[in-house]
Amino acid sequence: DASSMERRQFITSMAGVGLAACRLSSGPSYGDARLDVSPAAPTNLAGPGLWPITSGGVTIGQLYVPTAADSTPLPLVLAHHGAGGTANGPINLLRDAADQYRFVIATVTSYGNTWDGIYGDWGRDIDRQNIALKAAFDRAAIDASRLVLEGVSDGASYTLGLAQANGDR
Repeated sequence: DASSMERRQFITSMAGVGLAACRLSSGPSYGDARLDVSPAAPTNLAGPGLWPITSGGVTIGQLYVPTAADSTPLPLVLAHHGAGGTANGPINLLRDAADQYRFVIATVTSYGNTWDGIYGDWGRDIDRQNIALKAAFDRAAIDASRLVLEGVSDGASYTLGLAQANGDR
């Protein structure tokens, strides 16, 4: 039917975007890319909409809860922008799909011009990923069996490193 075709086209296009500009970094230690946040029940459930993700009083990202969200656990997409981008990029790219297919988006802006893992130096951006995941689990009902990492350009390369280091989780 038309709905499943649209869904297939969306998933196919996202896979193409995520893999289009991947490059391999020489020698990063993916063990340093380990995320340390575990799924948990929300303690501060937010309603639908766009919510800031903050650290030390500074906005570092955004959490988008789809319009039809309720207390039913939804998939979570942890999205990564390309070099020179911000957290706004993935929100703008995925917001309509999140509303249509009912998934939550968490995204942060990289600490520097691009993700630290691109250079094999996993650190400040991993901290931001953990903050984003904690915010998502705290403010939205997340189905822990449906977590997705997504990225565009340098964000796709970063996503591959995260997936390699955390694929067993």
